[in-house]
Amino acid sequence: MLNERIKDLKKHLIDYGSLVEKMLQITTKGPLDKNKSLLEDVINIKEPIANNYEIEFDEICANTIAQYQPVSKNLRTIISIIKMSNDLERMADHCVNIAEYSLSLIKEPDIKQLIDLPKMAMLTNSMLKDSIQSFVNEDVCLAKEVCLRDDIIDKLNKI
Repeated sequence: MLNERIKDLKKHLIDYGSLVEKMLQITTKGPLDKNKSLLEDVINIKEPIANNYEIEFDEICANTIAQYQPVSKNLRTIISIIKMSNDLERMADHCVNIAEYSLSLIKEPDIKQLIDLPKMAMLTNSMLKDSIQSFVNEDVCLAKEVCLRDDIIDKLNKI
């Protein structure tokens, strides 16, 4: 039963990550296309869903710990899921901040072309997806590869 619960939690973690990926895609596309409705969707629709995911994860994980009293690997997995859920919610909050800022920016004329923004967004999305996959599949090599890609994002950010 515990292994099934952990399997379900991992599946829902993938769903949560997909939501945050979509939010990130929108917060990139919205300002480039000057699309107000996309940005408002992140703020008004998707962010409350992300908040609910985190609350559900906390509740389910706490109940799982209380009910099954997991030890060693299973306990570490559940604690990692709680932490990842918190990080995903924080990422969703950052998407909201970007969307709110972008709403004010799209009213203004472009000062500088946002050449690197789509590339950074694509890399960030792939890192998010791959980091969740590496956790779910316990793929250490993929996790290390994700860490290396972070350096590429840092370099693009400095330009």
